[in-house]
Amino acid sequence: MREKLATLAMLIQLAKLVIEMRKAQIAFFKNRLQGDLRRSKQLEGQVDNLLNGMKFPDESPEMKQMEIGNL
Repeated sequence: MREKLATLAMLIQLAKLVIEMRKAQIAFFKNRLQGDLRRSKQLEGQVDNLLNGMKFPDESPEMKQMEIGNL
């Protein structure tokens, strides 16, 4: 249970970072300001670090079968 809560917390943190990163990217492409680009790159690095630290459980054979069945 504790692992699931920790994973959920990491996913929420990831979602928040991605939202902020996209806002900074959109602002940069709209205004072409260096501050927006720096903020975007900073957030991108945080997203990458969070993703690199995440571990997902191996998929069960049932899950793989469901994916194949949905094709």
